[in-house]
Amino acid sequence: LQSGYVGQTSGRVNEAIDKARGGVLFLDEAHQMADSGGHNFQREILNTLLPRLENERGQFLCVLGGYTSSLPAVLALDQGMPSRFPEHYRVLLANYDAETLSAIFLGMAAEAGKTLTPEAEHRMRQLMRLLRRWALPAFANARGAREFLSACIANQVARTGADPASDPAQLIEGDILLPRAATSQTPEAALADAEAKLSALVGQPRLGEVISRLRGNLLLWRAELEEGADVAPPLEHILLQGSPGTGKTTVARIMGSL
Repeated sequence: LQSGYVGQTSGRVNEAIDKARGGVLFLDEAHQMADSGGHNFQREILNTLLPRLENERGQFLCVLGGYTSSLPAVLALDQGMPSRFPEHYRVLLANYDAETLSAIFLGMAAEAGKTLTPEAEHRMRQLMRLLRRWALPAFANARGAREFLSACIANQVARTGADPASDPAQLIEGDILLPRAATSQTPEAALADAEAKLSALVGQPRLGEVISRLRGNLLLWRAELEEGADVAPPLEHILLQGSPGTGKTTVARIMGSL
């Protein structure tokens, strides 16, 4: 709805409402109204929307959809907003648990014409528990499950392309890998990359021993999470001491990627 210029936004809002008459106006990503280019755009949207919500009752139904953390700020933008969207019609859609996300994954896989071997399904459920319980807050529930499936299908396509005799409709355990992280690497590749960088640091014989212990603890931590642990084993903290220029900051950054 937001135009590139103040003064044009109201026209877009009115056009959307006109199209919705006799039906539903769904404003998706409505949380963006709380930071949609500044106060002038917010005010223009609200000054257009609120009178029509009041004056055209029964002519259309307005539904706002947005993030839980931001929608209260949208309702606070104007004193007329809370009464237009009363408490008894505010619905919180809860996060899906790992079992539901696994069912969503399997349903999407079936729609894509894919089946999973028992080993592949077991691995998918392990990693789904890991994603649901410990992933970043940005993990996007059903969309996250779709991205997970897409990554697995991409792995399968690469595998079957190299082996034409394999079943193109079946995902095997080796295909089930977590989606690429923000670094554009799989967790496995990021781990190998960090270890390679650390091993390339010369003149620090003690470092390899510490990294080996850290890696073992991290793998144990991940395994327990994949099996559904609610509390991960505690990781011990690390002290890096040395004179200026000995690589403390470099080592800390690489350890962080681990």
